[in-house]
Amino acid sequence: MLLIRRIRVQFGQDLLNSALSTDCYDLSENFVTVVPYRFLVTDEQNIIRSILPADSLNFDTLPAGVFRVWGLSYTGTLLAQVGQDAAIAVLANNCFELSSNFVRVSVGAGLDAPGIPDLQVNTPSTKANTAQSLQLGLYPNPAQEELYLSFENMALGNARASIRILHPTGAVLRRWTLDTSPGKNTTLLNVQELPAGWYLLEMQLNGERQVVKWVKQD
Repeated sequence: MLLIRRIRVQFGQDLLNSALSTDCYDLSENFVTVVPYRFLVTDEQNIIRSILPADSLNFDTLPAGVFRVWGLSYTGTLLAQVGQDAAIAVLANNCFELSSNFVRVSVGAGLDAPGIPDLQVNTPSTKANTAQSLQLGLYPNPAQEELYLSFENMALGNARASIRILHPTGAVLRRWTLDTSPGKNTTLLNVQELPAGWYLLEMQLNGERQVVKWVKQD
């Protein structure tokens, strides 16, 4: 058993290059990354009505009705805003993931609605498959004039894809509609006119959505 007599850890210290105790000690070989987390409250059309911190669920400001409560984990800056469609909006400027199910909450008069409990966990059909089959490849990355997008259409027939290039603030800069064939697809996007910087490429296909970060160079 290891007994630590005195811990000398302070905020701002470099853990790898500092003496952390006056006695023997051992620092673990791994660590846990704490990812920011929020609750999104939407109506039944997935329009965001409220954004709550992870340690609070206060519905007092909501009008009477039925709402959905989703969990949102993200890195970077939170971009989600009231009024956005949570199913298709870019919710953060880096990686983010919306929970695969939601909690249905009835507020006020909604408690008396027949057949609707005041609290119920639901798994919506559009998010029933938690393992995404849509995988995007971007190259070269960084890109200067042309950006190749590769992906696989898992449907048995042709399908239409929606592609958008987004500024880190969430503003839509470019938009394409693409007819895809079953199997592997590759398309060329002209990004020459975009200023240098980093962007998000969003693709929606067969009810799935994927967002990839990429860099534009001069």
